Amino acid sequence: MVAPITGPTVRSVDKPREFIYSQRYKQKRPFDLQLPYRLDSAGSVTFNFPTNPNYGLASGARNDLVSSSTIGRYQTQAQSLAYERLKGAISDRASMGENLGQLGESVRLISQKAKIVADAIRRLRKFDVSAFAAWMDKGFVKRNSRFASQLTLEINFAIKPSIDDIYSAIEILQNPIKSPTVRGRATIQNAKDGYSTTSNFSRTWQFFGKVSAEYGARVAVSNPNLYLANTMGLINPVQIAWQLLPGSFLVDWFIPVEQFLGTATDFFGLRVESSYSTLFTRGRHSEVWTTYGWGGQTNVALVQRVAGITLPSLTLRPLKTPSLKRAANAVSLAIQAFYK
Repeated sequence: MVAPITGPTVRSVDKPREFIYSQRYKQKRPFDLQLPYRLDSAGSVTFNFPTNPNYGLASGARNDLVSSSTIGRYQTQAQSLAYERLKGAISDRASMGENLGQLGESVRLISQKAKIVADAIRRLRKFDVSAFAAWMDKGFVKRNSRFASQLTLEINFAIKPSIDDIYSAIEILQNPIKSPTVRGRATIQNAKDGYSTTSNFSRTWQFFGKVSAEYGARVAVSNPNLYLANTMGLINPVQIAWQLLPGSFLVDWFIPVEQFLGTATDFFGLRVESSYSTLFTRGRHSEVWTTYGWGGQTNVALVQRVAGITLPSLTLRPLKTPSLKRAANAVSLAIQAFYK
């Protein structure tokens, strides 16, 4: 009997201006397996090594990227973002465990704000213009920075999440899985400088490009009760404890601790088939040998796919321009912290 999978078939080219290393596998019909794949390729764009024409510019550019710890960090960041999008493509998620822990305060805030709105509307219907003054005194437009910051935090971290989770819970009950075939992808632009020197030479290099990560799978519900409890956020006590820890959301802005804790239970109640994890790194590598006046530029592309879901490790989130909502939250926290 012939094995359904054969390989790997390896191709290797190592020339001064060109480098290729690939590994690929083959499968027989029905071609329903996600097979490992690897391709490292580099081709020089400029090559200025007049006294050393056999210098391995292409392989050196590839080796710089493969061994770079900074590129590895970018890959982990891209994986973290892609993994979050993969979960979002499978289903909406609620945080009922966290909400139960904050139930009393959330109910108080929601009922308090709803009562203010209802009271103002009722009085305005009776042509009671004093409702405007009451609205400004205890409503939503008081001209006081501390009040505004407090209201911003209440809405963004108590009222809105509770309402959103009610909506998510309804969506989960109506449509447990958005699609049987799901993907999540993310790309991060990056730049990396390198420098090496000895008593005989000095060499610097730079890489400008981007790193992408992609996850994909076919999913189906295998245990409806377990899956429902999981998507409602009720079966991971460690994650719930982190969510209830004061200030944990600030840490999650920079390090995705909540996501990391959730990876232990993210696929509970699901059957995951034909899954894969892929990393792409592509861009231009430049290097200069200041001692000899050598230099060159190389286009580099690295692709690696493995079967299964490779969980992202804990790392700093990529820096990005904050949204208006996050900026408002940050300002509100600062006002609350330093008001006195």
